[in-house]
Formats: sequence, structure tokens, C-alpha cells
Amino acid sequence: MNDGVLSQQEIDFLLRGGADKKQASLLTEGESDMLGEVGNISMATAATALSQILNNKVEITTPKVTVTTLKKLQESTSIPNVIFQVKFTRGLEGSNVLLINVPDAAIIANLMIGGDSGEAGSVHTLSDMQISAVSEAMNQMIGSASTSLAAMLGRSINITPPTVQVWDGHDDIIIDGIEAEQTIVQVAFRMTVEDMIDSYIMQLFHLDTVKEITNSLLSENAVGRHNARQENKSD
Repeated sequence: MNDGVLSQQEIDFLLRGGADKKQASLLTEGESDMLGEVGNISMATAATALSQILNNKVEITTPKVTVTTLKKLQESTSIPNVIFQVKFTRGLEGSNVLLINVPDAAIIANLMIGGDSGEAGSVHTLSDMQISAVSEAMNQMIGSASTSLAAMLGRSINITPPTVQVWDGHDDIIIDGIEAEQTIVQVAFRMTVEDMIDSYIMQLFHLDTVKEITNSLLSENAVGRHNARQENKSD
């Protein structure tokens, strides 16, 4: 019995739960579904690009969209990881970030440079050559995803070359323009490469970037519905 007095642990749990609900409410169910569909289409083209690079079949499943913070992501993500970040320089504000664990990154790199993909799956560090190779693969994936997104939004989108960091948990994840407690949107995909990789790859977006994407698509859909109604009336 605690005589009706909450312990500090219980207080922390309640506060954390309230914060989680507040974070989730920042993105409506419709916006979340729309972002998931956008991710599904754009990452399908990214998977095709990676398949061509690796000469192996790559499959990426329907994503799970989560509203979180960079700090929470760090606390819940296994280590080590490779983090690739590009900035939008035209068409959108903010950044697009891909996160993949180091063993999977090593397999991708070794498939590109002719190394042993079996041994690569157990490594926890990457050589400079492996980082360069997997950076090129992720650059192709992000580029393909951005081209697909541009087509959906009906606008040109330009991005910077990716910056790369290997996150081993000793320091904080650094994403330009995003603070530790700032709200971000995580889009997680299950990715398989033949029988060599069965893992997750994540996209991270600033909440404002997500709002810009979904608002643009919602406006476009509204215009399309209006035009369709006008055409029906004229018939």
C-alpha cells in the first residue's frame, strides 16, 4: 500500500504517458496515413535503386509512422547505426534522414565492393571504404525517394549531398536543425535483401516538413475533387 501517495516512478510514468499523447496528437490520423502512403511509394523507388546497385532483390514493407523526439529515438534505438542526412534546398524545407544499423550497412557496402557479406553481418565498425560505399547506396536511395516525392507534390525538389555519421551511443545523434527535445516524425520500414538482411530502415523528418508534405497533398486532392464535381455538373 502507498496510502494514495504516488511514487516518483509512477509520477514519471504518468507524465511520460501524457507527453506521448501530446506528441501523437501533433499528427492527425489522416496525415499519418498520407505520410505512410508517401513513404510507401517513395521508398519503393528507393528499393528499386538499391536492388540495381546490389544486384539483389530488395523489398521494403509498408511503413509505421511514429511521432517522437530525437532524445526518445536515441533511448529506444539499438546501436551502432549509420545516419545519413540530406537537406532540402528547393521544393521543401528541412531535412531527410535515413538511419540503418551498422551490420546491415556493412553487408550493403561489401556487396558493392565485392567483400564477404556473411562476415559483414557481425561487424560493429565500418572501414572508410565501407562508409564511402554505403554512403553512395544511401545517396541513390534518398535521391530516388526525393524524385518520387517531387512527382507526387508536382514540384522540383533538390537536395544536398548526404552527410554521414556513425552513431555508437557515446555521443548524441546530431541532425542539423533538430534539437534533442524537438518533435520529429519517424517512418520505419522493414527491409529485406534476399536472405542476407532482414532489418529496419528509418526515415526521420522534421514535423514542419511532414506538415508541408501532407498539406500540399491534401490541397491537391481537394482541388482534384472540386474539379471532378465541376466536370460531373457539366455532364
